Amino acid sequence: MLPGMPSRRLAESPRLWISIALAAGVAAAAFAARHDPPPPPPPAPEILVCAIPAAPACRPGELTTASGIRILTLTDGCGAESSPLAADTVEVEFAGWNARGEEIAHVQTGTFPLTAVIPGFAEVVRGMRVGDRVRAEIPGPLAYDSRNDPKLHGTLTFEIALRRIVRK
Repeated sequence: MLPGMPSRRLAESPRLWISIALAAGVAAAAFAARHDPPPPPPPAPEILVCAIPAAPACRPGELTTASGIRILTLTDGCGAESSPLAADTVEVEFAGWNARGEEIAHVQTGTFPLTAVIPGFAEVVRGMRVGDRVRAEIPGPLAYDSRNDPKLHGTLTFEIALRRIVRK
């Protein structure tokens, strides 16, 4: 608290008084030139005191999970909302490429339960917060290697943006 300043409570309505000279600029000079008595001094300023929440910790740019997924954070949303749980439904925007660089999923938005996607994709999304955008390299065993489609074998790369978590 500053000496001479009245104390205020959180969220109390602020009032700010500005002197005529400061508010009027040139007009104040003309007022002063008339030799009128000066205006009364303005009351002491009132200051609004508010609590500033601590900034959420932002995560590092690149990491490799224990399962071998490489994740590069492109945009850290620093969202206050927690990460999705394994049983949650999420809304994401994503695109995907196979090991040869061919597009396997065009940029699209989808809302689906994390239990309905490949294990690597679900693991990446469970580590995200709303607002995050990441590029993830998912090894074949956590993707589609078990399928009979050679186009989907090997490491897949996804760009994923977590838009929201749908909790019931």
